[in-house]
Amino acid sequence: MKKILAFFLILIGLVTLFFPKVMQLYETNKQDKLLKEWENNGTQNESSLVENYKSLNGVFGEANYNHIKTENVPNSSDMPENMAGVLEITKINLKLPILEGANQKNLRIGAGHLEGTALPGEVGNSAIAAHRSRTYGRMFNRLKELKPGDKIITKDQKHSYIYQVYEVLIVKPEDLSVLKGEDNERILTLITCDPITTGTHRLIIHAKLIS
Repeated sequence: MKKILAFFLILIGLVTLFFPKVMQLYETNKQDKLLKEWENNGTQNESSLVENYKSLNGVFGEANYNHIKTENVPNSSDMPENMAGVLEITKINLKLPILEGANQKNLRIGAGHLEGTALPGEVGNSAIAAHRSRTYGRMFNRLKELKPGDKIITKDQKHSYIYQVYEVLIVKPEDLSVLKGEDNERILTLITCDPITTGTHRLIIHAKLIS
């Protein structure tokens, strides 16, 4: 009986130890699949925007990539397929699918385009959000390394857009000024939580289209 109990305790310990890593591999594989499919295929009003931005508080608050609960594991029928493009930042070795909608389901896999903001490349302010995993190099984990002058690339099925970072900010979650745009300017705004452990604020990266 003691041997059986010891076996089950060891088994539970191993599951607890390796489950986060298995989930990380699952998410990485899903990212890779979306990016490959994208490459192979070659293919709102102000009040709603405010609500969409505020909804990030719940999305970021639920995230904890080192302690993912079993009931939060997405199944095949719950996976996002509404891919809008690709986000690349060479400096931090980042390549993520951009999915339409910055909700929890999408942000488990990649970056989410905040509905109500301009699409990347269009006139206006295009806002894209992603989680910051505690694992180095995951999602927007290294976003804070960006400095003014660094390049960010977004791609859709027809074009690649090169942006140059001009501003790095730490703001409170209710600060909506980060979503404002300038006349005829094409701005990209990257949004994530800060600090990683508590997410009480938002890390904002502003960049302007240069090519």
